Amino acid sequence: MKRQVTVATLMVGSTVMLSSCVADIGTRSASEETTKVDEAGGISSTDGAGGTNGDAGDDVHDNQGETAHTNGGENAGGAGQPGEAGATGSEDTSGVLPPLGEFDPADPSFELFDPCTEIPSNKIEGIGLKPRPLDYRRDSGSTFCNFESSGSNFSAGVLVSMASDSDSIDALNLNEELQQKSHGVEGKQIQIYRSEIFGGTQCDGYVLTERGTVIVSVNDIGSQSTTEERCNLTDSLINQLS
Repeated sequence: MKRQVTVATLMVGSTVMLSSCVADIGTRSASEETTKVDEAGGISSTDGAGGTNGDAGDDVHDNQGETAHTNGGENAGGAGQPGEAGATGSEDTSGVLPPLGEFDPADPSFELFDPCTEIPSNKIEGIGLKPRPLDYRRDSGSTFCNFESSGSNFSAGVLVSMASDSDSIDALNLNEELQQKSHGVEGKQIQIYRSEIFGGTQCDGYVLTERGTVIVSVNDIGSQSTTEERCNLTDSLINQLS
């Protein structure tokens, strides 16, 4: 059965304004971002990736454990501080995702990767995003946050979501008809999908790691970019983080 979670997100004093959000991640949907985009819209990526146009993909389990809401850097349930976990310092060109491979969430030693708190802020800035998350959600089986484009690598109207899930890619039951790309990076699989609910504005990328499935979603509601461009940028961001 397909489950859907709606997460209300608010942001004050930003060029990006978020309202109630909903996004599809496999059998789950959670969080649609409504983004205030400049009239130019679209994306021109310095990395050669095309534009993205969509609602940021979000992956939040329904009714799994306590949800930690961060507001002004405050965090419940022991979750990391968004925007603080990553050390600053010199530019880091190495990968920041966990080793790619299988995982077992039932293993007592399993610890779900949190891209919102564990990716260094200088790495977030290096891929063209502002380092402070716009929103943060965490429960026992998933994490989620949004990052706003800095305008350095692609359009300032783009919103990028990062999430993780304790379900494998296969267990997410993604719609194969919406798959845009599937390829290996150093022996690991990256799968890129057009959003099932917001296909005209969103592209979602999935990577299987030893610490859970990592999801990167690109969102550009300016409608100036194509599905191919949005998915190319999603693919590019994942490769830069890997």
